[in-house]
Amino acid sequence: MDFNKQSLFVQYFDNFLTPKELEHYQKLITTLEYAPQSNTQGVYGFRHNLNRLDFAKTDVYKRIKNTFFKDHKLIQGETAFHLRHNANQVMVHTDTESEYNFLLYIKGEPLFNNGTGFYVNGELSSHVGWVENRAIFFNGNHIAHTDLQALGQSEARYTLNIFFGEPK
Repeated sequence: MDFNKQSLFVQYFDNFLTPKELEHYQKLITTLEYAPQSNTQGVYGFRHNLNRLDFAKTDVYKRIKNTFFKDHKLIQGETAFHLRHNANQVMVHTDTESEYNFLLYIKGEPLFNNGTGFYVNGELSSHVGWVENRAIFFNGNHIAHTDLQALGQSEARYTLNIFFGEPK
């Protein structure tokens, strides 16, 4: 897909993984150790970092590139599984350390507030609902975003998060 990196954009793709890949990741994520993650607003979830160089060799990584930025050279940054149930505080933010975000919803309940919200001028502008095996790609340094778990009924959710940047 072509994109203008200066615009605010959110792209998503359902049934991103094959059924076999999804089953593999759903089993794997529950066996890993996760470390708490926090920022100035508090603890927002738990992370299990992956070796980005090893992950870049997988079929899943190749599918991410071919689906979302086939004609762009992006540099892969932090690559991790996240476990999040941020039911206490909405933490709207932009990701200044990267330019683009990839999220893959791996395991969780299809509840409205388990999804991801996108903000324009401080107001919730759009929402991508939680559906297992949904991949999302957006320019996270331009568009403010957050999970919506603190806004109502939600459950723990597992995602694959990969941050990307432009070559320098």
